[in-house]
Amino acid sequence: MAEKQKKSGIGERGLKLYRNFNAVGAIALFGVGVVLPVIAPVTNVLAGINVLQSGAAQGLLSITKK
Repeated sequence: MAEKQKKSGIGERGLKLYRNFNAVGAIALFGVGVVLPVIAPVTNVLAGINVLQSGAAQGLLSITKK
């Protein structure tokens, strides 16, 4: 029989929202850096920080699922 999937709790949903928000923010900041090359170094650093935060949230999700 197929296993029932458990519903995700508030913590897991919060981590997914945080991860997705940071991923979208990183894409937006990289886009701003492409359009406005004058501020590209600043936006690219901020986008890199968002990517790291998104990766950390994904790591926490994988740890909590085990």
